[in-house]
Amino acid sequence: MTGRSLICETESCRSYDKKLHMTQLEECVTKWKTLYEKLGSVNTTIIACYLLHNCRQSWSLQLCYEWKHVFPWHLWRDLTYVLLAWRMRNAIGFFRTWRKLDSDTMRSALHPSLAELRKDFLVSVSAAYRGRNLQMPVEVLTKWTNLSSDEELLKLVEENIALAEKPTETISFFGSTLRA
Repeated sequence: MTGRSLICETESCRSYDKKLHMTQLEECVTKWKTLYEKLGSVNTTIIACYLLHNCRQSWSLQLCYEWKHVFPWHLWRDLTYVLLAWRMRNAIGFFRTWRKLDSDTMRSALHPSLAELRKDFLVSVSAAYRGRNLQMPVEVLTKWTNLSSDEELLKLVEENIALAEKPTETISFFGSTLRA
């Protein structure tokens, strides 16, 4: 995924069509995978991007194990951990390893999956902290979801969870409901 498409997706460019772009991206990474299988040699970053882009697919982890010999040890370990963290919905571990990936290209290959993981994580946190006197610091949630600002987190919460009280420095999930 290019930097331009990331900007267009987050800032709503008029000429950007998310579905069309994702289809083109799928075709591109699939062609790279086919090329690797035919030639047996290709840039490991490209193969890693293919796996990361498809982290939502059940076969991605199996393919990572099949291609273990292709990657340097540290990259294979990080890829495996990211894929496992995705499967387990371990957002904290996922983002910790995601930040350590070798290139921006690999990190951006996961972009389509980030929103889904963040939403699932917020749903889990809202269930865990639903008690009357429990509050979660906004700063902590921002760090855990790897968002760049508290405002981004509050926007994400507002889109997904109807809170009983307007959050300030802390969020109370007591009396909250999930948005459809």
